[in-house]
Amino acid sequence: MTTKVGNGPFMLVGARSFGRIAAMRLTAARSPEQTVNRKHSCCNQMVSRPRFSNQSESHARVTSAMYKRSYVTVFFIFLLHTIANASGEPSIPFVDGRWSGGIETGPGSSGFKECWASTTFSDGTTFALAKRDDGSWHLRLSNPGWRLPPSHRYDMIALVDFYPQKVRTAAEAKSETRLEIANLDQVSLLGLIENGHTIDLTSNGFNEKYDLEGSAKIIQRIRNCFAERS
Repeated sequence: MTTKVGNGPFMLVGARSFGRIAAMRLTAARSPEQTVNRKHSCCNQMVSRPRFSNQSESHARVTSAMYKRSYVTVFFIFLLHTIANASGEPSIPFVDGRWSGGIETGPGSSGFKECWASTTFSDGTTFALAKRDDGSWHLRLSNPGWRLPPSHRYDMIALVDFYPQKVRTAAEAKSETRLEIANLDQVSLLGLIENGHTIDLTSNGFNEKYDLEGSAKIIQRIRNCFAERS
C-alpha cells in the first residue's frame, strides 16, 4: 500500500511525458505536402482579402466616371439652351403652322407701320391681329365673298370660350370685304383672345365663330416684333 502511494506521482508524471512525446510524434508524422498546403491556404486567405477592396475601388471609379459624364451632358445641354435663347427666335417674318406674320410699312417703305399675324379658315375668312406703331392692337376680319357697307359701324358682342363675361365693342367696315375691331387691349379682348380657344362675334346681321388655336404664341411674336422696332 505504501508502494502504491509512493509510485502514484511518478506514474502521473510519466503519463504527462508520454502525452507530450505522442504529440511530438504526431506532428513529425505529418507529410511535408500537408504542411505546405496549410501554408498556401493561409497565404491564399491573406491574398484573397484585398480582392474585395480592389472590386469596391473599381466600382467606385466606374460610378464616379458615370456621374462625371452625366454632369458634362447636363452642362452641355444647358449651354446649348442658353446659346439658343441668346440668339433669339426670329419674330417676323415667320410661318408657324397655319399662322404667318410680317411687317407693314408706309408708302414706299418709308417707315414702320405695324407688326401683324394672320390665319385663313376653310370658308375663306382671314383672321388677323396687329400691333401698330402707336401701340394699339387691332383685329381684322376679311373675306372676298363679303359685301359690307363701307364705313358702317357694328355693335359687336364678343364671347370667348363661353366665359360669363361678354365683351361689348364696336367694329367698322373698312371696305366691302374687311371688318376691323380697334383697341383690343383697352376693352380686355386681347387677353381673352390670347388665352382662349374660340371666339364668337355677334352683331346685327353678323354671327361668326373662330378658332384661336396658337393665338398665345402668335401674340407673343407680335410683341417681340414691336419691341425690336420701337
